[in-house]
Amino acid sequence: SGDKKSIGTDKIREEIIGVVSIKPFSASYKVYIIEDAHLMTEAAQNAFLKVLEEPPSYALFILTVSDISLMLRTVFSRCSIVRFPPLSDNLMREYISKKYPDETRTDFIVKYSEGIPQNADNIISNPDFELIRQKLVKLTRMLFSQKKTDIFKIADFFKEHKDDAYDIMYLWQKIIRDIVFIQENSDIIINADIKDDLSEIALYTDEKKTVYAVSRLTYAMYMLKRYVNLRAVILNLSLSVKNMYE
Repeated sequence: SGDKKSIGTDKIREEIIGVVSIKPFSASYKVYIIEDAHLMTEAAQNAFLKVLEEPPSYALFILTVSDISLMLRTVFSRCSIVRFPPLSDNLMREYISKKYPDETRTDFIVKYSEGIPQNADNIISNPDFELIRQKLVKLTRMLFSQKKTDIFKIADFFKEHKDDAYDIMYLWQKIIRDIVFIQENSDIIINADIKDDLSEIALYTDEKKTVYAVSRLTYAMYMLKRYVNLRAVILNLSLSVKNMYE
């Protein structure tokens, strides 16, 4: 989730490597669950690999990941992979209505969440979500403007929200994706309630550039997961879009 940074070597050594040799007292197995294992640094994964290669007979490890590409091949190749498909729209509506009976943005949240309950939780639990979404519309105008110094304003915004940078980039990707669909005269958009604003942006930038922006944003999210400096990631993203035709 947005409030987690990374799982370092010290944590793996302290909570797994340091105690895995202790046998269970009243059960046949000891189960270790590593949530968001994709947040393990490369060094932490290598440290964990030593246990994973020759685990005690009583130890069972469960790793949950949202992006398997961030795991070392040597780690996930030693695991049995169980995939959990996204929930259907109907199940998502049922989830939201039961957990948040007073929520009025259900249709938008269902589209945005893409079948992942955690995405819905992130929107509903964030009181600044709508404000950030409006700010991202302004940043999108800056991204496609001719003014190159706007890249620093974009970088400053992400610095201000550095703890939630990945989640905000995920939302930004959806906004720019909607602009692409508007340019293709498609009604399949997520941010339907701000379609007028997005349509305005779609008029003064071409589809090739918006598609390119989506691809660069996807790459930027990948680099952020690899712990590349946030400011460097945002400046590279913004400048590459502005310089596309140069």
